[in-house]
Amino acid sequence: LFDHAAALREVASLGVEPAALAELSRVGMDYAAHFGESATSFVRSAYDIQSAIAGLSGGELARFTTAANITAKASKASAEEVTGFFGTMFGTFLRQADAMGRGAWVEALAGQTARAVQMFKTTGPELSRAFANLGADATSMGLSMAEQFAVLGLLQATMGGSEAATKFRAFLRGVGQAQAELGL
Repeated sequence: LFDHAAALREVASLGVEPAALAELSRVGMDYAAHFGESATSFVRSAYDIQSAIAGLSGGELARFTTAANITAKASKASAEEVTGFFGTMFGTFLRQADAMGRGAWVEALAGQTARAVQMFKTTGPELSRAFANLGADATSMGLSMAEQFAVLGLLQATMGGSEAATKFRAFLRGVGQAQAELGL
């Protein structure tokens, strides 16, 4: 109990409001009971989430933390790896997250990540490397998060995440030139 309170104080040091801390503690206890994990570890992962994605408010921190911890289980990754991945994805898809609502967006991200791992026999860390390497190139060209998961997932059937992103980026850059040359 002392460790749990200490973890909550660590999260509070990032400026998280008391109501959000109470929600985080409650959700952490529920998560621990459901998954047989430590509520204290859950709360500590919230510190990493809040550090990676500043400005989460109200129940958003609890939703992001839950999504990150469940995604870690589903994608053979650690909570720390998924937290970094979520931070990268949030930066890349900020407009979509704000349009959908951040809580709904992170749950969609968690679902798409788990589905990609299942469909394409990849892992969370490989997907993370792919998206980090790709950056915002595909997003700035109008490709949705789901489309990017599909392409990067398919490519990862034959290559690693970083290489998949490099090939995808080269394709995206070349397609514009090809359109011009073909008069499309």
